[in-house]
Amino acid sequence: METTCVKLNDIERAQIELDKLEAVVDSEKQHSYLARVIRTSSKPKSFFFTIKIVEATDLRACDTNGLSDPYVTLVLDARKKQIGRTRTIYEDLNPVWNETFEFTLGEASSIWLTVWDENSITDHSVCGRALVPLDPQAFQDFITKEEWIDLKPQGQLRIMITMESERDDIRFYFGKSLRTLMRTESEMIRTIVNKFSAFINYAVSAKNLKSTTNANLGKVMSSWLSKANKPGDRDVTEPLNPLFDYLNNNFATLHLYLTPSMKIKVMTKTWEVILDALELLLLPPLSGKPCYQTPLTNREKDDLSIWVDTFVKFFNHDGNGIPMEILKGKQYQEFFAGLSNYYDRETDELIRECENEASKSFKKLQQRNYVSVHEQLRRSNTVMAHRNRRALRQEKEKLQDAERESPGLEDIILRILRLKGMHNYVAKRLEQRAKLSRSLAAEAFLRR
Repeated sequence: METTCVKLNDIERAQIELDKLEAVVDSEKQHSYLARVIRTSSKPKSFFFTIKIVEATDLRACDTNGLSDPYVTLVLDARKKQIGRTRTIYEDLNPVWNETFEFTLGEASSIWLTVWDENSITDHSVCGRALVPLDPQAFQDFITKEEWIDLKPQGQLRIMITMESERDDIRFYFGKSLRTLMRTESEMIRTIVNKFSAFINYAVSAKNLKSTTNANLGKVMSSWLSKANKPGDRDVTEPLNPLFDYLNNNFATLHLYLTPSMKIKVMTKTWEVILDALELLLLPPLSGKPCYQTPLTNREKDDLSIWVDTFVKFFNHDGNGIPMEILKGKQYQEFFAGLSNYYDRETDELIRECENEASKSFKKLQQRNYVSVHEQLRRSNTVMAHRNRRALRQEKEKLQDAERESPGLEDIILRILRLKGMHNYVAKRLEQRAKLSRSLAAEAFLRR
């Protein structure tokens, strides 16, 4: 891990130096000058696509244990060339990857997205695949398109696609360099955190939650350079002790080898993985598929709350770790909104509440769509522009503040309804939302 830490520090430094270089070159001034003295075609020479493989649901079980070890390959149909592959998620039929791939096209094409089951001895098996068209004409609004695509023979894959015109433009190449550095930074952080994920998911499990025997919160005083104090023998956090030891040892390495800002980034991503694992003990993922998870008992909900509080104290480290405003962000608020306000309500009441939240969601979609469209239209691909889109940033911050005050309650309610067996209602509502989002995007494009 020490070598990876050094490389992460180098990437952080490279971003700083790239910022300085663009300030010296003054790419905006150079672009304006070249546009006056050199005649160039306004037609883009090619198109730059970004595809994010987010997650999959209801994959086909390919292994004898009733699970699969899925990963995704991306192959351009015209070139028959593989442009990327995600990491493997072991023993999971609903994997989450959140990995991004970039490539350039000169004309319309298609891309094969294939979900494979990794086998250590035999050939890898196909869990499902789909052909996704990539026509630049369909992406002329330059708005990110998010969709669930059906896999054959089974499952769904959630992807996000963005396109922009690639030109011989100094601003474009500065922006491309910045994105490359940022993507590399994200990938290396993910590489570190992935090493923690298996142990996190093993410790933060339904089995360990059910094994808790005492609802009194013990103190977990973490020290990333020494052994942590342990909770009491009968504390509900006792099953987490091995995980605290493991994280203490690894965070000690981060403390020694990473810059303070980069250390917080890695720890924050680790916190997100833990919060995801805690949340899935409470609620299933948002999907229209049937759910076989059972609701938690009152005792299990109390113990889960204690687990969350303990992790918050551990990662905050008496103010020396992740700040509380990050630890208790939107996802944290959604977690407790679901736990305390909606989890035990009757199905009919939840449906009525969902309909009320749907109207609020419509207004939020309109606001997000407005900001997204104008951000895309005004966007400049420079490093400095990346840091100085003040007006749009302020508008987005207002939306984010509103969301922090009022979390995505409709999503929470829909997940609870799925837990209660109302997957058909959830599927119908998700399809309505998808149609609405496409309609708003088309409307915004026509207003340009």
